[in-house]
Amino acid sequence: MRADALRAARAGIDLDALLVALVMVPTSYPRNRFYELHKLPAVKRVRRRAANLRSIVADLIDGADGVAVATWGSGFELRYALPGMLAERRARLDARELALVAAVVRRTARDKAGELVAAVGESAIAELTPVLARLLGDA
Repeated sequence: MRADALRAARAGIDLDALLVALVMVPTSYPRNRFYELHKLPAVKRVRRRAANLRSIVADLIDGADGVAVATWGSGFELRYALPGMLAERRARLDARELALVAAVVRRTARDKAGELVAAVGESAIAELTPVLARLLGDA
């Protein structure tokens, strides 16, 4: 564990739960209200990753074509085309990140989440709820 992640853990911050919260509800931890939290390098990395995942969600909802998910190491590689930009995007995600993207896409545009949900499975998406509960101290 990196030293700054260890500091975050000592401060009672669950970085996995924070990532889930920042992707599902981006306004849940505003910097002006949680200034000290956002100064931690580990939290800065989580914020950057959450922004990256939210941009993937936006691409998928806004009409990405040719969405494909393949296994890659212990995680997944998500590929899709951005027709308006004549570009292809590839993202390597772990199982929780793919479940998170699938959950948010399904919540917003159910018809566009099929490939993602099939790749990661319903159980992985269901596991996001207990992760969020850890922020409340319920788990």
